[in-house]
Amino acid sequence: MAITRITGTQTKAILKLGTQATAYGTAVAGGSGDRIRGNISPSYQSQELTKNPIGSGLTMQDDVIKGRLTPTVTLAMDLGFQNGADKLAAQFFSTSSVPVEQTVGKSDYLHRFTMNVAPNNIFATFAYELTTAKVAELPSCAVRSFATSFGGTNEIVQLSAELLGNDLVLDSATNTNATITSATVADSECVIVKLEDQFLLNLQSGDALDSGDQFNIVSYSRTLNRPQDFSGQVKGSAGNPKPLADEMITGTLSVTLEALDDITLFEAWDAETAYKCALIIEGSATASGGDNRSWSEYTPRMKLVQAPQYNVTDSGYNSVTLNFVIMEASANPTGMSSTLPYVEVINTKSTNYILAS
Repeated sequence: MAITRITGTQTKAILKLGTQATAYGTAVAGGSGDRIRGNISPSYQSQELTKNPIGSGLTMQDDVIKGRLTPTVTLAMDLGFQNGADKLAAQFFSTSSVPVEQTVGKSDYLHRFTMNVAPNNIFATFAYELTTAKVAELPSCAVRSFATSFGGTNEIVQLSAELLGNDLVLDSATNTNATITSATVADSECVIVKLEDQFLLNLQSGDALDSGDQFNIVSYSRTLNRPQDFSGQVKGSAGNPKPLADEMITGTLSVTLEALDDITLFEAWDAETAYKCALIIEGSATASGGDNRSWSEYTPRMKLVQAPQYNVTDSGYNSVTLNFVIMEASANPTGMSSTLPYVEVINTKSTNYILAS
């Protein structure tokens, strides 16, 4: 086949979760429900090795050698209920609950992704087309950052995720151009934040969040990082070994209010008061009479370490930005299912994201 260049919109990509039975470093082929759409920013960092020049008689190096490879890819994409964002969340958080149908016979399954302190052994294969005859494949990927954001209502929520791959393969027999072309999207509906969606905020020590805790915001951004890297093991086989956590999990949450209504949050910052919050966004119904698709983000513990940012620069009302640091609670706050940040998704997927085989 002749190699033909392709445009960005013509470039097809897949993200496929393996199972616990999938050996690390083994690619899995994309297929039904594995096509994803979004910006792809790879960084195939490799060490540059040079020989000691002393005694060579040279005025410039005569060779440079490619050393250790650390492949990463950043995906910037529309958040969706079942468009690949759900799989990225499953790998990042590392624990996926058994799906529970909310209304019998309506395919409205609730999945909960909670943070597993020890990441599971399920990795994702990511592959995308370079040309009509060549594919770049990262056989086993760990998601080490997961960030969601929006800047106003009636917007598609944006997701940014960084994948750390074990290797870069340019001649894979698992994910070829034909394989990627045959892959499909499970559900193309995006997560769109609307006026009637909810951001709930309350004291961490308070009652379970409900509609009385509605907090009106005009923008939202939550960033979670799970730092991971490779050790330089000599292990008898090609490709980097499984990544290991090299720092603590960290997170930040930022929201903007259209105006300053009272000084409660200034007082909370001064007193170092801990809060909890939830962002709940709904989509269309899975079926007539069924629950709506939904994407909900829960943050059990966070504090305003920095003072609320209130700049009086406009002649009218001035907005207020709140920058929280996300932390771990000592126990599940009332109404929360974890001490760490987590996500709940309602979609039509009836099986668990994290499978034994």
